[in-house]
Amino acid sequence: MSVARRLVFNTGARSAAEFINRGGTFLFWMMTARTLGASALGSLAFALSLFNLFNNFCHLGLTNVVVREAARTPQKAGLYYSHSLMLFGATSLISALGMIGLVLLMRPQPDTIFASIALATALVPASAFFAGRSLLYAAEQLPKVSLAYTGESLFKTLFGLAALQLGADVRTIAVIIALSKVLPTIILLPYVHRLVKPEWRLDAPTMRFLVSMIPSFSLINISNSLFWTAPTLLLTKLCGEETAGIYNAAHKVADLTLCIPNAYGQAILPTASKMLAAKPRHFRFLFVRSLKYMFIMTVALAAMISFGAEQIIRLLYGQHLAAAALVLKLLAWLLVPFSLVPIFSAALLSGNLQKHDLAANAAAAATAAAVVTLAAPYMGPAGAAVAYLAGAAVFMVIEWASVYRRLFRFSMACHLWRPSLGALLMIIVLTGGRFPGLGNLFMGAGVYLVFLALSKTITRSEWLMIKNLQTV
Repeated sequence: MSVARRLVFNTGARSAAEFINRGGTFLFWMMTARTLGASALGSLAFALSLFNLFNNFCHLGLTNVVVREAARTPQKAGLYYSHSLMLFGATSLISALGMIGLVLLMRPQPDTIFASIALATALVPASAFFAGRSLLYAAEQLPKVSLAYTGESLFKTLFGLAALQLGADVRTIAVIIALSKVLPTIILLPYVHRLVKPEWRLDAPTMRFLVSMIPSFSLINISNSLFWTAPTLLLTKLCGEETAGIYNAAHKVADLTLCIPNAYGQAILPTASKMLAAKPRHFRFLFVRSLKYMFIMTVALAAMISFGAEQIIRLLYGQHLAAAALVLKLLAWLLVPFSLVPIFSAALLSGNLQKHDLAANAAAAATAAAVVTLAAPYMGPAGAAVAYLAGAAVFMVIEWASVYRRLFRFSMACHLWRPSLGALLMIIVLTGGRFPGLGNLFMGAGVYLVFLALSKTITRSEWLMIKNLQTV
């Protein structure tokens, strides 16, 4: 199977499952917001933000190390599996205790404390999932990982909606979410054990190597987790659960759009790890075209979501969360930088340049935290959206510069100016059109596609070169 076909297959399987999962999750959150209100949504969002933060402490950032090394040396996969399980088991127990201690120290509302403690208990069993997932990613078996995520989403959605219909309170919903976090481990481990058996012996070189990778990769994960969670935590602390609930209502919608970029980033990492060393010219071609096509797709989608934010929020949440429309208008544009960041990150990690990926993550997290602290008291939930956009811009620029300076030089201006101009024309149509119903959206999309075709943004020769890239 060619590189392009394998990437399309794995990205398609992962993104389709991710979209279904996020769609189900979004339905769950939408009904939670409608049934229990913004304050309950804020309590659950706070607990989940803490869970995601400490969940990243559990695997110390070593999941990408295991993916990279197992893809390069599959004969050592059993050792990487057993040693990652040992490390993750110990750190997850420490993380669970740390999460409980932190929430008791912060003293939020009682329901928020209960939800946080319930999710903390899921950290230990959930940690084994990440070890198994890394092995399946390295073997490029993303559909099996997608099945585990789908199981989590279905459990949470079906049982959560049923509980809400029966009059469940926020604490019952928190328990359901905690149980759903354990389910992917149960689903995934049988597939992993068919692929590779853990070698239960202490191999000193393997353990030393993994431990030596912890400082850089754990800080990458912590910084990335802080980027995605700190604004929500700070917004809750500064403005209360209800304001955080309004923000998260919009964030859940924006989060749906990140399915394909995230899936592509997961699919390209093992390919990049092998191709960059064996066929660097092929990887450079694939890298630049990946950036180009992701930008073409996401800049138009971001414009349409931002334009239709008010209608989307009104349709999904009703009038009582109308304040989330402005937040969604801003958050829609997160899609553009975060369609490119996973590709930059895969290139840096494949080239053993994780310190530069760490610098980008840390700078983005610091920027987002600083901006939300300054903006939230004056702008409310929109301040958190501005913080994410500022952090995302810093993230993308640093990663772009790092690949350019440390890995290989590349030019993107010739690839991005056409879709940028097409997106500008589309925005003009969206804002100035007077077509009924969804007419403006269809007309804007049509103008964008026609412009791409007339400007020959995608040529037949380029497409044939991508199609004929051979497997590594």
